[in-house]
Amino acid sequence: IVFWFIERYIIDLEYLFSTVLKSQKPGFIFIIFFISETLLGLIPPDLFILWTKQFPHPYNAITILALLSYVGGYVSYGIGKLLYKIPKIHNFVERRIGDNIRDLRRWGGLFIVIAALFPLPYSMISMAVGIIRYPRTPFLLLGLTRIARFYIYAFVLFGII
Repeated sequence: IVFWFIERYIIDLEYLFSTVLKSQKPGFIFIIFFISETLLGLIPPDLFILWTKQFPHPYNAITILALLSYVGGYVSYGIGKLLYKIPKIHNFVERRIGDNIRDLRRWGGLFIVIAALFPLPYSMISMAVGIIRYPRTPFLLLGLTRIARFYIYAFVLFGII
């Protein structure tokens, strides 16, 4: 809805992004996207989804983006697990949220799915569930909803813009 409003009343986003991104090779854009999806998700993936519209078969590029985002989330999860091993972070987590970790683990799946489907920083949530040592297999299974998000958003964005 936000992109539709901006596109309709403020600026032609498709032109802006295609102009900026067309000057770069797709491999470079995919690397930038992966870095963003791994380290705090600073660039909204929707911008990259719009970028794929320029390709003759945009859903092939959507598939690459979706897989890169999924893997980026898993790398963020691993970073979170590593961060927990740092004594200062471990002590901080235990001191601040130690009593709530059990509840966070129980409801962590909901956070993963919400972050995967909605415009929330998925990598930050992935890192957080890694820090609280959320089990890996459920994380990976629930994280698959991230892939669905890319196809849903592409369908919506391509239909509106």
